[in-house]
Amino acid sequence: MNHRILALFLVLLMAISLFPAVSAGAPETLWDYEQTEGGIRLLRYHGTAKDLTVPTELAGHMVVAIGDGCFRDNTLLKTIEIPYGIRSIGREAFYNCTNMTKASISGTVNTIGDRAFAYTDIASMRVPGSVHTVGSEAFLGCEGLLNIAFEGGVGDAGDIFPLSD
Repeated sequence: MNHRILALFLVLLMAISLFPAVSAGAPETLWDYEQTEGGIRLLRYHGTAKDLTVPTELAGHMVVAIGDGCFRDNTLLKTIEIPYGIRSIGREAFYNCTNMTKASISGTVNTIGDRAFAYTDIASMRVPGSVHTVGSEAFLGCEGLLNIAFEGGVGDAGDIFPLSD
């Protein structure tokens, strides 16, 4: 009888220990991505996080870009942190993320695409000096955008400040 209880306990303990291993691989299933010459480009986010830090690595490779439309129409997202290592934010990456109020951009980003933050609810933005190109209408429709600080000289900036169509 004691052997049966011990065996049952061990089986239960083994089953419970599997749960962390299953969830450890889960972050990669939240993303569609592709391998590029320089690393990983994120194509689409499928998660439900309200506050999110973009991963610095997926599938053993560095994440270097947020692709075009990656978060487009995500109304759950409130804050995004773009960490060190990300070099570009694609066109319409956060387009129509209507509840997004904050975006933190690391000093490795050098390109922000057309309409990247259009129709978000961001009130202020710090653009690091590493950014050399800001696409057209990057902040289109950001009616609450009251403060934007460029830390360096943006070399190429399209018509980035229209606040409405």
